[in-house]
Amino acid sequence: MKKHWKALAATVGLCAACTMPAFADTTTSIYYNDQLLETSEPVVNIHGRTLVAFRDLFDCFDAEVEWNDEFRMATAIYGKNKVNLFPDTGVAQLNGVPQELAVGPQIINERIYLPLRFVAQSLGSTAEYRKNPQTDHGTIVIKAINHV
Repeated sequence: MKKHWKALAATVGLCAACTMPAFADTTTSIYYNDQLLETSEPVVNIHGRTLVAFRDLFDCFDAEVEWNDEFRMATAIYGKNKVNLFPDTGVAQLNGVPQELAVGPQIINERIYLPLRFVAQSLGSTAEYRKNPQTDHGTIVIKAINHV
């Protein structure tokens, strides 16, 4: 019986070690066209990358969004650009072309999260990170270049 408990403990430990750490980032503010982005879900930092909940981000862009349950794919269309996100595999496509990402889209707390810079730039915007050295607080400024 002890062997079973040890095997179970080892399995749980191995699974915990293989998961990617995700931390709620309360030190980063996001602005889109000079307006603070109010998010219903917390902003997440994974390996130095800022991830935002799918709906929160695309609502600010006024993009058309949909979920395909068969392919487990989230899609956002904004102007001429179409972004496909496959959170189960961490893969993203821009206009059908696979994109290489340091941190891909993923499901966190039953929500789809995606890398902020990738999405902003994919939809024709710029994303700039500014850090306040006195407070350690960061600000991400997104400016739309390609308004629809």
